[in-house]
Amino acid sequence: MALRDLTHLRLKACGNCVLNFYIPKNINRYYIPKNTNTSFISDRSEKGYKRDVKMNKRTQQEYRVILLLGIIEQLKGTREEKLFSELEISPSQFGVLNHFTHNPDRRWTISELCNVMEMQQPGITKIVQRLTEKKLLTTTADKTDARKKQLQITDRGLKYCEYTVSLLIPDIHQVLEDWQDDELAEFSQHLEKLKCWLDDNRDTVILPEK
Repeated sequence: MALRDLTHLRLKACGNCVLNFYIPKNINRYYIPKNTNTSFISDRSEKGYKRDVKMNKRTQQEYRVILLLGIIEQLKGTREEKLFSELEISPSQFGVLNHFTHNPDRRWTISELCNVMEMQQPGITKIVQRLTEKKLLTTTADKTDARKKQLQITDRGLKYCEYTVSLLIPDIHQVLEDWQDDELAEFSQHLEKLKCWLDDNRDTVILPEK
């Protein structure tokens, strides 16, 4: 899509900070949250809609939290790529393998993993295949449906996961070493609260109006 096909949207986020967005011209409305004391100015022109949106203090804080989480996710992802480039396992493979360590005796199907890991089946299947080839996971046929496979972490998988964590610990410590113990504990509690809410409300996304 070319720049000429987009409409410029200026969003006043906080203080003197102005965020610039470009949205398709064929979108004739821009979603504004209700009951948040949000005010906006709408200017209709031949180029489409141009709106200056002002957010109240609470909305600014909420938006900034999500914005920061996105930036942190990007920076963390880049850091992980550098770390795992030195290992024999990828970040996604480690994420799946580490999931099994929470309850080593439990068996999982591909569909269950897709749901809990929020990944598409082809991606999960490929990861499981690689982990099975490395003998980090074991696969057995389902007793009630031979088409399904039951997956479980092996002793080798548990040891390998523990070994991988030991290799990551030095960099993890470097990232968080400037935090005081009480700061780290409080931060962890807030993250746990956010994680639990997102986990419990996976299907409550408020989609933008079109």
